[in-house]
Amino acid sequence: MISEAIGRAGLALKAMIAHIVGAAGIPPNVLTLSSLVPMALAGWNLGQGNLGAAAAWTLVGGVLDLIDGAVARLSGKTSTFGAVLDSVVDRASDTLVYVGGIYYFHVTGQSLYVILGAIALGGAIGVSYTRARAENVIPECRVGFTERGERLGLIIFGLFLDRLGQAFMLLAFLAWLTTVQRLLHAYRVIARVERAGGSVENLPVGLAIWGTVGRWLFLNWPRGSWQYDLVCAAIIAALWYLPQL
Repeated sequence: MISEAIGRAGLALKAMIAHIVGAAGIPPNVLTLSSLVPMALAGWNLGQGNLGAAAAWTLVGGVLDLIDGAVARLSGKTSTFGAVLDSVVDRASDTLVYVGGIYYFHVTGQSLYVILGAIALGGAIGVSYTRARAENVIPECRVGFTERGERLGLIIFGLFLDRLGQAFMLLAFLAWLTTVQRLLHAYRVIARVERAGGSVENLPVGLAIWGTVGRWLFLNWPRGSWQYDLVCAAIIAALWYLPQL
């Protein structure tokens, strides 16, 4: 599968960079914070209308975000605070890129895309917050297709193809779809736990609580599967063929 090959190549590159950065002795938390720099540059270039440069800087920021955890594990410096910091920096990085895109559409007089960008940003925050809040009361709520990697990937594709407006349009729908899916999942799991008197011992793992339709209902196919590739292909086709508003 295409995503499987990309994933293998990405993992190899990630391991190589992590070893190099780890050997340099850079603390993982410093690496996490450093990912804000390329994301800020991406947002600034977006505001200036330099979409190609913005795409490149977003990609650099995404790579830095991927390797900080690997560096922490290699150096034996994983920490609870590091995980919290990583989540907060991810939200800040997302905001920098989205705000840059919103500003770009504002100065170019494309007000509808300004609105869609704001809706997409709200959805991106909603995806992460819903999971974080739900997992305070249930074991796991990582359901839905539009994880941060998929959202960033769609923005990068949109920038390289000069179709950021269409990317915002898709994200305004997909991110909120994932938010709603996570709310539904949390509701069903919480109801199941309450019926069991608060016990989670016999609780089905993840999407198993939804039965055979679970993966289709939530588009939760493993990266590298043909189903995942099919969803990605459909989204990229929509990105290309959606009309200019």
